[in-house]
Amino acid sequence: MASKKSSMPQRKATLRDVGLLAKVDPSLVSRVINNDPNATASSATRARILSAAKKLNYTTNYSARNLKMARTLTIGLLLPDLTNPVNDLVAHGVQERAAELGYGVIIANHSDIGGDRTISQMLTQGHVDGVIAFVHSINDSFMEDLSRNSNGRILPMNGKIKGIDSSVALDDPKAAEMCVEHLVDLGHRKIVGIFASMSNDSPKRRVAGFKKACAKYNIQPNIVFTQGYSSHDGYLATLEAVTKYSPTAIFPSSNSYALGTYRALYEKKLRIPEDVSVITLHNSALTEYLSPPLTSVRLPAEEMGKISAEKLIDMLNGKKIKHLIVDGKPSLVLRGSTSKVQN
Repeated sequence: MASKKSSMPQRKATLRDVGLLAKVDPSLVSRVINNDPNATASSATRARILSAAKKLNYTTNYSARNLKMARTLTIGLLLPDLTNPVNDLVAHGVQERAAELGYGVIIANHSDIGGDRTISQMLTQGHVDGVIAFVHSINDSFMEDLSRNSNGRILPMNGKIKGIDSSVALDDPKAAEMCVEHLVDLGHRKIVGIFASMSNDSPKRRVAGFKKACAKYNIQPNIVFTQGYSSHDGYLATLEAVTKYSPTAIFPSSNSYALGTYRALYEKKLRIPEDVSVITLHNSALTEYLSPPLTSVRLPAEEMGKISAEKLIDMLNGKKIKHLIVDGKPSLVLRGSTSKVQN
């Protein structure tokens, strides 16, 4: 009579088992299987280890490995506004690249309970290995101190933070220049730019591009600064711009501001683009479905998310990351919100 197979599960192979079969120390097995660049193994030894692991059906115990390395294989993404369609593109890029590299992503909206508190909890309570932080509304000195105390596990995105030597950003100055150049090509000279406070790096760079283009065409660089980042802030800034400058064109420097601009011009009974042309940064579903559809300068927001995820994970693995500008030239997306100056 044939003997019955045991119903007891087979013991899972260990690093020691693989080492015995391959005739090497278990620590070398670990380094080879985990692709440790410091593993000193010849190609023949490496092949013998991998062959032994395959023969024994060895699989890495990632839970134990992560505990030993104090890793969660999760990164945080801190955004100022989860309803902003541009931030949705950024988040998609971060999630896609992180997943390719074996990481999950926790997304937080720092406007709900304060950016400082959110980012601190993410890191200090061990929820994530590192954080990509959109620089809006987060105190520079706080970020610098937290980065230092967390061994540099913070990567600023969309601008620089004083005291932190790494960041990923877009070519905002060039994009702002392109907005002005398009309006000038249409005959506009009374142009107003709407920007966030110069306390953050991204508005500084956008204002620099705006001023550079105005100087190039000998135009007065009329600017209205907002108190925040919402559509309402854009609305208030547009009312101020219309009253103060009587512009033929307005450049709200974000999608959120552009929403407010549309509302303010409607209330002032100013038609777009017959009375006032409008152009913004970032192409999104919002810019496409406004009425009239909003002319914009496309920036690689999703690619910025992908690169940020990759560079943060590189940092977690010990690599030094500098300040990076995402490759990819801004491009003009012509729609119905800009036209030649009406005589």
